[in-house]
Amino acid sequence: MRTMDSTIAVVSMLRCIRNVIPALQQGSRYLGPIFWLAVALLQFGHMAFYAEACQLLRVTIQQLSDQQLLQQHGVPESLLEHRYGFREIANQLDQSLKISFESNFSLSLASILVKGFKLKTFKPVALDALRTMLRVSSRVLSNDEGNLQAAPRRRVAPDSLGYFLALLSAATTQRKFRELLHDANLDEYLAGEDSTESVDEEDVPCVPLELLNITDTSSALLVISFIGIMLEISQGENTETEIYFRLLSDVSMAYPEVLAIWFVFIRFALVARSRQSIQLRQFARAGERRLRGKLELSRSERRVERVPYRSPGPEPIRRMEQLHVHFSHGGGK
Repeated sequence: MRTMDSTIAVVSMLRCIRNVIPALQQGSRYLGPIFWLAVALLQFGHMAFYAEACQLLRVTIQQLSDQQLLQQHGVPESLLEHRYGFREIANQLDQSLKISFESNFSLSLASILVKGFKLKTFKPVALDALRTMLRVSSRVLSNDEGNLQAAPRRRVAPDSLGYFLALLSAATTQRKFRELLHDANLDEYLAGEDSTESVDEEDVPCVPLELLNITDTSSALLVISFIGIMLEISQGENTETEIYFRLLSDVSMAYPEVLAIWFVFIRFALVARSRQSIQLRQFARAGERRLRGKLELSRSERRVERVPYRSPGPEPIRRMEQLHVHFSHGGGK
C-alpha cells in the first residue's frame, strides 16, 4: 500500500511539473534538467511512470523549441549541455542500459521510447513523443543558416533518423507515410514525388533508401541494428513487419558487407516472434532472393560497380551490439 501511494505521488508531481512548464519564463534554466528528468524516468523502466514521463518529455522539448533554445547548437548538443552537471550519474545509467547519447542521440532516445510499443495503452503517448522529437529536430537550423525556419529537405536530417525509423511502425498506409514525411520536414521530397498515377491509399508504403541519408557502412550498421530492434518489439502487425523487412533488404543490397548482420537479426526476430515465423521467413527469403539476384547480375554482367570494402572499425559494431543487448537483457521490460 505504501509503495502504491509513493507511485501515485510521483505521478502526480510529474503531472504538476508538466502543467507548469508552459508558464516558465523565457530561457528558464529548468527546462533542460526537466527534459533529462523525463529521460531518466523512461530509462528507469517503471511502467507506472512511463506515460507521464513521455508527456513531460514531449512538452519540455516543445517548449525548448518554441523558445528557440535549440537553434544555436542543434538538439543533441544543446540538450547534452544541460546534462553536464549530473553527467556522472547519467552516464552510469546509460552504461547500465548499453546506450550512448553522445554516439547517436536520436537512436538512443528512440530505443528508450519504443519500449512503450509493447503495451497498446502506452503506444499512443510514445508515438506523440517521437513525433514531437522528429518535428523539432528536423526543423532546427544548422549553425550556418540565418533563416528563422529550416528549409524543407529531401533526406531525413541526421539528428532525426532514430525517430523517423521508429515512426515507420505507424506509417502503414500511403496517407500516414505522407504525414510522416511532412513531420520530418520532407515536403520538398513529397513535391518531387507527386505524379499523376493513381495510388491506393491503403497500399503498403515503400520507403526509399535515399531518404535515410545513409552515407557509409557505420551508419548502415546502426540502421540495421535499430530495424532489428523494431522487429523484435513489433506487436504482430503484418504491414509493419513488411515495411521493416523491405527496408532491411534494401540496406543490405546497398551495403553487401553487412549481409551477415542482416541474417543475424532475422534469426533474432524469428525466435522472438515464433507465432509469425512462417510469414517472417517468407519476407526473409524474398529479401535473400532479391539480394542474390543483384549480386549475380553484378558478377555476370558487370553492371554494378564494386565499391572496395572498408572496415567500419570496432566502434559501430560495438554500438550495434549495445543497442541489441539493451532490448535483450531487460531494456525492453
